[in-house]
Amino acid sequence: MTDPGNFGSGGLGGALGNVAGNAIVRRRAEKYAAEGKAEVALRVLEGTQEGLKGGWRRGVATLWSGRLDFESAVGGFHPWRRPAAAIPVTAIDASAPRTAAGKDALTLDQNALIVGVLTPTARLELAVAPPYRLEWVLQRIWPAR
Repeated sequence: MTDPGNFGSGGLGGALGNVAGNAIVRRRAEKYAAEGKAEVALRVLEGTQEGLKGGWRRGVATLWSGRLDFESAVGGFHPWRRPAAAIPVTAIDASAPRTAAGKDALTLDQNALIVGVLTPTARLELAVAPPYRLEWVLQRIWPAR
């Protein structure tokens, strides 16, 4: 039985920590969304794309029609960022978003939705986790026609 006064990973301390952590994440998400940005993860499936690799890279993307400028976090630590990489988006396969499973679940939020993204030089996967909405991110980066 867990002591409700335990300030470890369970009990009241764990609950308060989750509430505080969620509030911080929501505030940061609101700030980024107001600036046209979102915290996302990207990886290369085929081809090459400047600033990305085969493994997931998490960071902040500025969302433009037909492009995103992605600043990945070094070691997942937000204050340390790599230089922004401009990633042109030529197509998006949002027909069947999937959730993180298997090895992906070790890196990504369990509630993240993943879709395919094409650039002129690569096939990528884009993961978007709450509190961000996948539909909002895709609407902002959808290539102009």
